[in-house]
Amino acid sequence: MSILIAEGANVDASDWEQESPLSLAVRSNMETTAQSLIFRGAKVKTLNNSLQSPLHHAAIIENVQLIKLLIDAGSNKEAKDNEGLTPLGYAAKAGSVATVRSLLSHGCNADSIDHKGRSWLSYAAGSGSAEMVRLLLDHGAQTTQALRSARSGPIYYVLEAASQNQESVEILKILLERGVNANRTMAQMYPQPPLIDALKILSPLGPLTKQLIKLLLDHGANTQWKDGQGKSVLMYANHQEEGIRDLLRQYGAS
Repeated sequence: MSILIAEGANVDASDWEQESPLSLAVRSNMETTAQSLIFRGAKVKTLNNSLQSPLHHAAIIENVQLIKLLIDAGSNKEAKDNEGLTPLGYAAKAGSVATVRSLLSHGCNADSIDHKGRSWLSYAAGSGSAEMVRLLLDHGAQTTQALRSARSGPIYYVLEAASQNQESVEILKILLERGVNANRTMAQMYPQPPLIDALKILSPLGPLTKQLIKLLLDHGANTQWKDGQGKSVLMYANHQEEGIRDLLRQYGAS
């Protein structure tokens, strides 16, 4: 590579996907090559056809050394690709606590959303890491951050992942204690509260089902809610076990 550069090779020449040599080096986890290219003047803010920068790739492969190298060299920490994801958005989506911690330590914005209106906090909530949820909240992520186009708020994604995530109860507890409203409808296109999401999503035989529903109830979930057709909370709970329906009745469902 040094010989090619000495003979006049362009350190920023791109391929058909608009990937630069630096971007390809980062994607391939080649730290020494990436460092050498930057030393020789390679631009760190180049974007490929998907609007992803070398820093996006460093976050995707979860390499905190490359993240530091690129940010120190001037990478745009908040650049969004064609899905609206920043490097931190990818780290949260992947569930990589170390990568999220690294990006946050470099000042990346914890309170952002993609083009569908989904926040980094909601990705973390569905990724299965209570530690990551705390990290984002401690760095300014807002529990109400979502657009009308978003499918729902962070609670929805906790419930959706509950069958495969033993930390779901802890994550839901953190969110509720940090200000998520147990009755808030996040998007007009899905006008139902988290309790109804729980009754619809959670398996009747799921080991965490009762704990998750009780957490919502303990934080004020409205058991008197009805949908536009007059369907009650208990009607939504028809497929759940009798113990769940009894629990709802204890909190005022009728």
